[in-house]
Amino acid sequence: MKRTFYNVLFGIFLLSFSTASCQPPERQENIRQRIQTIKVLRLTEILELTEEQSIRFFPRYKEYEESLIKLEEEQNLVLDEMELRAANTTDTTELKKVIERYKEIEKEKLKLRTGLAEKFADLLSQTQIARLIIFEYRFPQRMRELIEEYHGEMRGKPGPHPGPKGPRWWDD
Repeated sequence: MKRTFYNVLFGIFLLSFSTASCQPPERQENIRQRIQTIKVLRLTEILELTEEQSIRFFPRYKEYEESLIKLEEEQNLVLDEMELRAANTTDTTELKKVIERYKEIEKEKLKLRTGLAEKFADLLSQTQIARLIIFEYRFPQRMRELIEEYHGEMRGKPGPHPGPKGPRWWDD
């Protein structure tokens, strides 16, 4: 039953996502909110959070996500600048500065991600922290797979290779 419920949620998300690139920003924001809802539901279930833990966990988690998003947005701007400079300049000193900034942002993102266990050490058990780390790694990957499967089905082609066998967090 759980699996069916989450498949329906993901199906709704995929239907929304498939037309997102052609939609106005408000529609794209709606899709982001749906992803966030799915993420919160899955995290609550996977981590087996109590009500008290949920109240303390999600504000901290939101802060973590916002920091990560801010770094990714900055990194995208740096990549855009790098692309322009690489195509239109012979001045390698400016390009080197941009590359260094990109590397700094990568280090900041890594520090943020590796600090996840410490951020929640006083709130979650080691098992819950392990599940959180696994979720953080696999959630975007699974969302991409679902999108690929959806687009493959829309074109009459099979989706991506299923990968190694074994239980996964989305296979309840």
